[in-house]
Amino acid sequence: MSKNFKNILIWAMDRADVKAPQLAKKMHVKENLIGKWINEEATPTFSQICRLAKALYIPLGYFYLSEPPEEKLPINDFRSINNKSVGEMSPDLKSVLYDAMRKRDWYSDWRKTEGFNKLEFVGQYKVENGVDFVADAIEQILELEPEFYKKHRNWQESLSRLAEKAENAGIIVLQSGVVENNTSRKLKVSEFRGFALVDEYAPIIFVNSADSNAARIFTLIHEIAHILLGESGIIDANYESDDLSPMQMELFCNKVAAEVLVPSDDFVKDWNPDFVTVDLIEALASKYKIGAQVILRKALDLGLVEKQYFFFLLQEVKKQEKPIKGSKGNYYRSFFARNSKTLTKDITIAVMNGRVSYHDGAQLLNTKAKTFNTIFNKMLEGV
Repeated sequence: MSKNFKNILIWAMDRADVKAPQLAKKMHVKENLIGKWINEEATPTFSQICRLAKALYIPLGYFYLSEPPEEKLPINDFRSINNKSVGEMSPDLKSVLYDAMRKRDWYSDWRKTEGFNKLEFVGQYKVENGVDFVADAIEQILELEPEFYKKHRNWQESLSRLAEKAENAGIIVLQSGVVENNTSRKLKVSEFRGFALVDEYAPIIFVNSADSNAARIFTLIHEIAHILLGESGIIDANYESDDLSPMQMELFCNKVAAEVLVPSDDFVKDWNPDFVTVDLIEALASKYKIGAQVILRKALDLGLVEKQYFFFLLQEVKKQEKPIKGSKGNYYRSFFARNSKTLTKDITIAVMNGRVSYHDGAQLLNTKAKTFNTIFNKMLEGV
């Protein structure tokens, strides 16, 4: 154990956003024991250090370092709160990020081995190409029909179809509101909405499914724009930002996503300058199967609403937003969404053919080896 155990413990608790009462409960010990460790009045046993590491989501070896480690982000951080960089990641976000990176690395090697060609659209575009140019490229890559938003009955159907089209184009889409398959570790929308991992063979997008369907649709297209620009990053789309320095790419990707989902020519025809109210915003959000905030931002970018009135309407729209309700849903449907149908299919087939071990396949999909036969049968059933 490190001589600087006290500082490392405090750092780990802050990192995990866990207070002494919560930590004591997770470890099944008395709260005053945590205080004694922090005040250096008692020394934890090796068994207790192991339990501390598990409870605080850090490697056991961290407690044997001389100083708390400096953890650097493995990808760009485009998140912001009030237009300021967030910078720090929670253990939950780090867990899903590293899980997605592990999936990306394996699948990239797999696709190379299987003779797949590079995806030509990855990293082939620049901000200088302009919003319309990149938006048109996304529409072609996803093979979106004109007025595709009219073909979907609701936001859920629109999200499912867009995710399916992205996977058909070669982009892996992971959607989850929890860490791996641990329902006790829920992801916070307030921390991030999604992230993109660029790779020429296996680009991956993660969408935080704790968010609303409308917001997830926007996040998905926003992330696809990042893939085309060749920029991996953690995203929290901010509809209110006008910042053009560190967040220029975010503002650009927001505009691209809005143009794909709400084409300007159609939008201008639908806009009623004599009836600019929350009711109009909500009606257009329902038509285009997108969030009301996106509709409002689109109107601002097109000069259809003054900035002062935009902020007034934005607050009114936020007041009418309903809290997202959790749903148990179908376990295997959620399983395929968390791990991507495409990725799950190829890993499962590789396992069933003996080209990947049951153990390695299970680790990639965060499940147990004995469940592969069931997963394979569910895929055949089209779940």
